[in-house]
Amino acid sequence: MSDYSDADSNADSFEPRLTSGEPTPEPQPTRVDNAIADATIERLKVALKTVCQENAQAKEIVSRILLGTLPGSNGSLKRKRYETCAHCEEEYSVEENEKGDCVYHPGRLAVQYGCLSRVSLMSSIGRKRIDVGSDTWADHDDEVHGDPETLMDEPGFMEGFMWDCCRRNGREEEDASGSDPTWADLTPLPTDEGSSTHPLAQIAYSPDYEETMSYLRALMAANELSPRALELTEDLIDMNPAHYTVWLYRSKILFALESDLYEELEWLNETALAHQKNYQIWHHRNLIIDKLGSCEGEAEFVGRMLERDAKNYHVWSYRQWLVRRFNLWEAGELEFTEKMLKEDVRNNSAWNHRWFVVNGKVAAMGVGDPKIRAREIRVAEEAIKKVAQNQSPWNYLRGIVKRCGLPLAELKGIAEQYASLEHPHSVRSSFALDLLAEILAEEEGGKEQAGRALDLLATRYDPVRKNYWAYRKSQLGMGELKQAVNVIA
Repeated sequence: MSDYSDADSNADSFEPRLTSGEPTPEPQPTRVDNAIADATIERLKVALKTVCQENAQAKEIVSRILLGTLPGSNGSLKRKRYETCAHCEEEYSVEENEKGDCVYHPGRLAVQYGCLSRVSLMSSIGRKRIDVGSDTWADHDDEVHGDPETLMDEPGFMEGFMWDCCRRNGREEEDASGSDPTWADLTPLPTDEGSSTHPLAQIAYSPDYEETMSYLRALMAANELSPRALELTEDLIDMNPAHYTVWLYRSKILFALESDLYEELEWLNETALAHQKNYQIWHHRNLIIDKLGSCEGEAEFVGRMLERDAKNYHVWSYRQWLVRRFNLWEAGELEFTEKMLKEDVRNNSAWNHRWFVVNGKVAAMGVGDPKIRAREIRVAEEAIKKVAQNQSPWNYLRGIVKRCGLPLAELKGIAEQYASLEHPHSVRSSFALDLLAEILAEEEGGKEQAGRALDLLATRYDPVRKNYWAYRKSQLGMGELKQAVNVIA
């Protein structure tokens, strides 16, 4: 619908009228200061930017009003002179702000059970945790009354929580101690996004994360290795567990303070279980265990991790490091791979670890030892009997003969059990057929049969990779692919 009525069709006498709301006010003479007073904030921002763009002197005046010098920059860098408090949402001058001007709880809002996680002293918002000694929970049943996390702000349950920053009752919304004095001496360093007003690819950090990182930058700039710095890294890891710089700084602090590394491992266990695909956690664990010089309990913890994800690359890599670092080649690793393969014979990570244990030790013969070679071939054959269409044991067999400098023909008998050109309709494994094609191609007079095997792969047993099989056949000088039913009689 149009904003105007068109009842009067005479263009000369047409006067537009608003169909709803208040009538347009009659124009009145005014001054610019009145217009400024009545303008919207967005309109004023646009006008101010325009003035700065068109008048250099005006831009300098605005800069003096809105910008201050960044501490430690010798006047070369600027920062905003005014900010909005994250707690009371009031504007304040960063140059005049004093600790205690705003009263709030400096922890974060969350439920904390027992001693599973440590108390944070620095963050932007208050954190309540369950007061396990409160009578509120004496007869509490999660199934009946609900998860405590969902009851944190319910009036009837406030007495059951406490603020972690001051340990006062959860019903008290203000901390009489004011801002945490732990950080009173520190001037945070904000993210440097360059001199542009609108950075090209600015990352949209949350206010909590940006504030906490600004304090960490200040600590790192001063190379401060202190308990408060350690607690701050825990806050940041909780917000972003993939921040490798924070992890490295954390390990540096731990070693400088000669902290209890077993306590660190307890915390790290919970963190690893919560963030299973995070490689920074495992590098940190490497550093801690290497410093301790003991891997007691590590195999058990790795086992717990693999129960959750049996193909977690980072966990398997860490287990290999443990084997190398602590010489665990004969400490039940082969048995462990057998257990994992029994659970999932297709677990390529377990096959890879077995190969590493058998052949990875410096100066060890591995499958070069005839007895060990026979054992490993037998393990692979047993796996193939269970699931013939499983690439892992076929690759394992190829690795054995390659490492020993033997021809692929050593595996021809095994391959022919699962792929016979005389019975093309009874091929049980495309991997066996692929292996057979390679073996036949190396035999004198075997190229024609190799071509037939490749035709079978392309047209019947692995048509998804038809172009690859065509390439393989062209390398034999055999021309184009043919329908398998026409070449096999």
